[in-house]
Amino acid sequence: MVRFQRFETESIRQNEFSRNEILFYIYLILFLVDKMGLGLLPTRTLGTIERNREEEIVTIDKRTLGDELAKLRAQAGLSQSSAAAELGLSDKAVSKWETGATCPPLETLSAVAQLYGTTASELIARVESTKRPFTCIALTGGPCAGKSAALAYLRSALSDRGWRVFTVSETATELMEADVSAATCASQEAFQSCVLETQIAKENACSRAALATGGERCVVICDRGGADNAAYLTAIEFEHILTEQGLTLDDVYARYDAVLFLDSAACADDALYTTENNATRLENAAAARESNENTLRAWAGHPHLVRIGAKSSFTEKMRDVVNAALGFLDSGTLAESSHTLLIRKPDLKPIVESPRCITSQHVITYIEAADGACTYIEKREIDDAVLYTKNVVCEGEAAPLATALTASTYRMLAEHADPNFAPLEFTRFTLCEGAITYRINLYSFFPYQAILEVGGPAGTSPKMPAFIQSIRDVSENEVYTSRAFARALAQGRL
Repeated sequence: MVRFQRFETESIRQNEFSRNEILFYIYLILFLVDKMGLGLLPTRTLGTIERNREEEIVTIDKRTLGDELAKLRAQAGLSQSSAAAELGLSDKAVSKWETGATCPPLETLSAVAQLYGTTASELIARVESTKRPFTCIALTGGPCAGKSAALAYLRSALSDRGWRVFTVSETATELMEADVSAATCASQEAFQSCVLETQIAKENACSRAALATGGERCVVICDRGGADNAAYLTAIEFEHILTEQGLTLDDVYARYDAVLFLDSAACADDALYTTENNATRLENAAAARESNENTLRAWAGHPHLVRIGAKSSFTEKMRDVVNAALGFLDSGTLAESSHTLLIRKPDLKPIVESPRCITSQHVITYIEAADGACTYIEKREIDDAVLYTKNVVCEGEAAPLATALTASTYRMLAEHADPNFAPLEFTRFTLCEGAITYRINLYSFFPYQAILEVGGPAGTSPKMPAFIQSIRDVSENEVYTSRAFARALAQGRL
């Protein structure tokens, strides 16, 4: 967020009169120069000059302002280069405004607004009335907290409930794997500055993609967020890299609607902590706990911070993460009622025309597992996006534990497909009405029927849409499960 302020100097301390008198005239000259548009007056009062009366404070979102500036510039028929030339500034300055990296000073904003055919007051009022249509969640925590697994688990759970999910992978790890580190950047501060700049660029890219889809039922989930850098720097160093990016800590907090903080496994038991699943993780258990507390302290001021404690049961922890996200998104919880119905194949026209419908293509392949657990990999296509997951159904758990896969790992695991099960392909139409989710699965071997999965908060009795004609409830009938379908296909019975 950015605050535009206008002040008047009303008093000067009289201590050390001669020195303060000199300072007064210096600041008076700088004030007059600043009013002429040269921007030389510091943004904070120093020495003995006091700001005793604030005339106006306006707080707006930088990204929303940037989007509005880009829209107005396009409507004015100007390129970034031509707009910069008219304002006597560089192309880079205009670009940074429009991406939300920085914000023009109030005096410059007035000139920009005039160039685009409006006023600063009208522009600010328009931005203030614009609510970001999608939700952005930062997933953070200490080392070995399970963030990467939680990201995959969240994406799968939210997609199943009709949410379009965009994910921002962990930036620091990606940079270190590319040999960009504190050592190669000459200092920890320089490296964290690179991390923050890259993180913001990736978040902005996902935000623009979410906006392009209309934003409704879209969520951007970030593996770590902008405040994480503070855990590895002094307060002065962190302030410095924020200033470099034209940000304040409030600006960073405002980028995320909610923050889910996962405690490190080291906070529960040293035996649960490991460095084996991340080559860039070097901390021992004690250092991990310290990093955990430093990161938590960095996010302590966020208004929607949810802390998820370390647990011996990883599955239970993942459920807590998903429930926290679903609770914030007002989409029920994993502890929901679920019904499976055999229905007549519906007329697809009213379904696909609904703005709340998400169409996806699925392929489920059951693979051989040494421990005998029910394990399958899934390929899910939504528009041009493809998501690969490995899913393990744990004993006593209704929902499988999902882990994200790369395309190459998916293909490798597919080579170990269980010959007792054939790959199961189907098309899913997901519709959402409040906290109720309807998932219609169409199979090629069912020319006249379909399977409807209905999920909602425990205790609810969902009302069936008018275009659904139920045949019977098959919730307790294992014949109508994906596993049974895959086995029947392999045996030639479907």
